[in-house]
Amino acid sequence: MGRPLVSVVVIARNEEARLGRALESVLAAAAGLEAEVIFVDSASTDATVAVAENFPVSIIGLEPDWPLCPAAGRHVGFQAARGEYVFFLDGDSALERGFLEAGLEVLSGEPQVAAVFGRRRELSSRGGGEAVVEEDHYRISQPREWRPLERIGGSGLYRAAALREVGGFNPWICSFEEAELCLRLYQVGHRLLFIPQPMISHLDHRRLSVGELRRRWRTNLLLGYGQVMRLHPTCWPLYRLLWRVLAMMGLLALLPLLALGAAVSGRSHLLVAWPALLAAAYLAFALRSKSLRKPLFFFLAWTFFGLQLARGMLKRPRDPADYPAPASPTAKPQEVVAP
Repeated sequence: MGRPLVSVVVIARNEEARLGRALESVLAAAAGLEAEVIFVDSASTDATVAVAENFPVSIIGLEPDWPLCPAAGRHVGFQAARGEYVFFLDGDSALERGFLEAGLEVLSGEPQVAAVFGRRRELSSRGGGEAVVEEDHYRISQPREWRPLERIGGSGLYRAAALREVGGFNPWICSFEEAELCLRLYQVGHRLLFIPQPMISHLDHRRLSVGELRRRWRTNLLLGYGQVMRLHPTCWPLYRLLWRVLAMMGLLALLPLLALGAAVSGRSHLLVAWPALLAAAYLAFALRSKSLRKPLFFFLAWTFFGLQLARGMLKRPRDPADYPAPASPTAKPQEVVAP
C-alpha cells in the first residue's frame, strides 16, 4: 500500500452518539481520494471505541492516566498519519463533501500556504432535533488570510511537511492549541487561508450559561489560553482577545492593594474606591446591554476564567517529545482509492 494523499485524523472522548455520523461523513467526503482515516480515542468510558470498530479506520487509544486534551489526540494522530496532507476533525462534527478537494487544490497550487479552513456551521441538538445557530461561523464570503491568534476550532486541512517543520500540535496545551500552532506556522512565514467552501457542521453548539461555565472549568478551557500567553508573551493580539478577562483580573487584584494602602496610610476612604469602580463598571455594562442580570453573569464568568488564565500562565507546557507513545493502531489504515 502506497502513501496516501490525505490523512484524516478524528479525535473523540465519550462520543458514542455522534461518532458514527462523523466517521460516515469522513468516508463519504474522502471517497475518490487516496486517503486514510485515523481515529484517536481519549480513554472513553462509553461505547465510542465500539462504534469506531464498525468502520474501516485505524484506531489508537490514549490511556486514562495520560494527560488528556484535544491537542494530545491531534498530536498522537499526526504521529501516525502517513499522508502528504492532514485534516483534523472532532468527533462531534461532520465533514462536508467537497472541502477536501477544494483545500487540496489551494495547497497544491500555493506552496506557501500551510493550512486551509472553510465555512463552519454551528448546529444545536437541543430538543432532539438539529437547528442551525450560525450558518457561517467565520463569515467567509471570499478567500482571506488568517489573523494571528484568530480562533479556528479543531478542523482544518494542513500540509504535513509544514506541521513537521514547526513541531505540530503541542499535546500539553489544554486548549487554544490550534491557534497556537497556526501562530508558529505564521511566524516562520507560512500563509493560512480561509476559503468560502463549506468545511464542517459542528453538532454541539453551546451558548454561554452557568452549566457551560462549569463545563469550561472542568475542561480547563482558559488554562490553555494562559499556557499560550506564557509561550508567546509578546503576542499582543492575545491580550486584545482576552482584555475583558484581564481587566477583571486587574480589578480583583486592586482590592488587596487598596486594603494594604489603607492599612499603611490610615486612609480608610481608599477602601471605598474598589466598590465604586465595580459599581461603575456594572452600570456601564448594564446600560450597554440593557440588562441587569447580564453584567452579573459575565463578571462571574470573567472571574472564573481569570483564575484559570492565571493558573495557565504559571504552567509552562512540556516538550511534546515527553508525551507518551501509544501502542500501534488496532487496525491497519485503509485507503479510499479513486476507481
